[in-house]
Amino acid sequence: MRVLTLMLKTNQDLFQKINEYSYFDGFEIRGDKMVEPLDFDTLRLACKNKLLIYTCREENKDIKEIKTQYVDALNFGFDYVDCDIKSWEKLSDAIVELKEYLILSYHNFEEAKFSEHLLKVFEENPAQVKKIALMPHDTSQAFICLNKFERISGKKVLVLMGGMGQWSRLCYKNFGSEWSYFCLDEVAPGQVSTKQLKNEHYPQSKKDTSVYGIIGDPVEHSLSPKAHNFFFEKNKINAQYLRFPTTNLPEFFYCLPNFVNGLSVTMPHKQSVMSYCSKLDPLAKSCGSVNTLKRTADGFIGFNTDALGLRFAIKSRVENWQDYKILILGAGGVARAALSVFCDLEGQITIANRTKEKADYLANEFNVDCIDISEIKDLSNTIIIQATACGMGEDISSPIDVELLDKSSILFETVYFPSHTPMVHHANKIGAQVIYGQDLFIAQAIEQQKIWFDGECLDFLELEKELS
Repeated sequence: MRVLTLMLKTNQDLFQKINEYSYFDGFEIRGDKMVEPLDFDTLRLACKNKLLIYTCREENKDIKEIKTQYVDALNFGFDYVDCDIKSWEKLSDAIVELKEYLILSYHNFEEAKFSEHLLKVFEENPAQVKKIALMPHDTSQAFICLNKFERISGKKVLVLMGGMGQWSRLCYKNFGSEWSYFCLDEVAPGQVSTKQLKNEHYPQSKKDTSVYGIIGDPVEHSLSPKAHNFFFEKNKINAQYLRFPTTNLPEFFYCLPNFVNGLSVTMPHKQSVMSYCSKLDPLAKSCGSVNTLKRTADGFIGFNTDALGLRFAIKSRVENWQDYKILILGAGGVARAALSVFCDLEGQITIANRTKEKADYLANEFNVDCIDISEIKDLSNTIIIQATACGMGEDISSPIDVELLDKSSILFETVYFPSHTPMVHHANKIGAQVIYGQDLFIAQAIEQQKIWFDGECLDFLELEKELS
């Protein structure tokens, strides 16, 4: 069940939002945020057949007032009242007899740990539902929490907070949580707003839903959830795609739940993730990097769809592309993919990187030329594949002086967020052709869908329209 938390001040605002978001399975009413008495009679009519939870926190209301409001809420038909474990002793005398309507909740806003003592307290407490909210600092820590959560008997809810725990709010049924909480606007990192829920096509969570996702750091701006969830929705596939930000690959793969069947891999893990593959696709082996994982009975198979995406994007956007020189900026996973897929043009390819030693290594491996960034002079009639992280997110740097771009240059900017990096801005200014990062993203995402679902995938123009 999806529960929408409403932290509003007036009955008018409350009923307006309940009517607007009537497609939710239930509502959590934050009584401690209201400045007027709740209109229980109207609420009961507005929320017929909906799960209703009433919550007041002690830091916002006097404990006597909370007791009164909780008893009133239950008398007027709320399904549950949420009692924080810190307030239990003060409230239990008034509500303990209504145990079948109680949620006992524990919050740890500092870390993703809960003790054996807490598990014992939960087992002994008469509340009908046990709720735990924790703050992981890596997705791998969040995975560890699932093991302890399994040990709690009866009805239970797990909320993993922050960006490292957002995925848990979307696949909650996979690990036995009764429901999940959503919000009108993201008021804290990791919360899922109604806008994000709709925009990224997240389905209702089910116990048997297959989960796919993206690993990397950062991943919050990734278009992958929107692209792949749109594919699942259109083709009626029982799956969903989530964000798994992580910097700790050993612990991530050690704790990775079995319900995760495939992963996209982004920076900085495209090379290091190879050691967690039981087998590598020939192209991934040639690239020396992996951006796609498919789970099999024998482990994960590693693939590289960046390479196919790069070649597709250039072939579809540039006439007579074989006649151009190619300059690759960078020495990471995307640069490796470009070198691998354009190996038939090795006499026309040059690689440059801020750390020249890394570029030298790749140049020797793929038998291409290598120069220092400072040596770049003439970029006329050159396809520049910008394969660094420069310009990504809030970064406003450029790997080279943008003034080096020529009107006859073709800039392939592999960064897609934002779409207009400093290099793109200047290329547009001087009238040079630009191949945007979204082209690469779409092409490689379609290849991932083919890998995961035996050739089934979206059409390029169809996905391009969805992401525009």
